[in-house]
Amino acid sequence: TFRTGYPLSVNANLGTSQTEPGPSGAGDGGLANANLIGPVRYFDPHNTQSFKGNAGAFFFDPTAFSNAAPTPPYGTLPRNFLRGPGRTNMDLALAKSTPIYGERLRIELRAEAFNVFNHTQFLNPDTNPDNATFGQISSTYDPRILQLGVRIKF
Repeated sequence: TFRTGYPLSVNANLGTSQTEPGPSGAGDGGLANANLIGPVRYFDPHNTQSFKGNAGAFFFDPTAFSNAAPTPPYGTLPRNFLRGPGRTNMDLALAKSTPIYGERLRIELRAEAFNVFNHTQFLNPDTNPDNATFGQISSTYDPRILQLGVRIKF
């Protein structure tokens, strides 16, 4: 399978309580996006980048965003503006079915491998501008998994 990355939004993380009702006063602070203040640059998370003294596996440049007082009220960054990392995956299954006793009893031997080539497949980066890990990828999908199975059919 080959998939492009999931769409991502960078929210301004405004409050949604009665004391912080959001831009319209109706509790819509979660809908406000951050401001885009520079060009968005994507990076290879295999390589370490450093921004504002913080080094890590950055997927995009966190200095391109600001969540201080979104302008206009809902921020300048459109919804789903970013794309997460894509994913290429290869799974494989081999099976052999053998009769044991005529047509009444059969045995099937199976070998299955998930992520056969054991490529690193990154999960989405942190999109919360208030976190120290903003823009960084901190986890991956599972590595190669192998499983064997025997099935008796009667």
